[in-house]
Amino acid sequence: MITKFKIYESVNEKPKIGDYVICHTEDDTIPAWYERKDELVDFISKNIGCIIQIDNSAFCSYKVKYKNDEIIKDYCQENNWKQDVLELEFRDLKYWSNNIEDLEPLISGTKYNL
Repeated sequence: MITKFKIYESVNEKPKIGDYVICHTEDDTIPAWYERKDELVDFISKNIGCIIQIDNSAFCSYKVKYKNDEIIKDYCQENNWKQDVLELEFRDLKYWSNNIEDLEPLISGTKYNL
């Protein structure tokens, strides 16, 4: 049972490239003009992404890639971005771990309202 709390062992560490993340976006992260905003926010909070790039000099410093990313592709095309990744701030990253299995129980709880 102790392994379930493993993600809290390194609370002071910042996420690194290759870490898996669960995000929760603030209202101003996804622009209001995007017609599928609610669907995208819901997708982000109920799926695990992977950090593929970190830019410490930028305001949106974490680029996160998702596996089943049709809505992400749609959002990126609307913004004319070449990559199908989300650019998120540190405040949007709710949980992170270098092991995806650590985050799966948290996602299950969110998806099934546990």
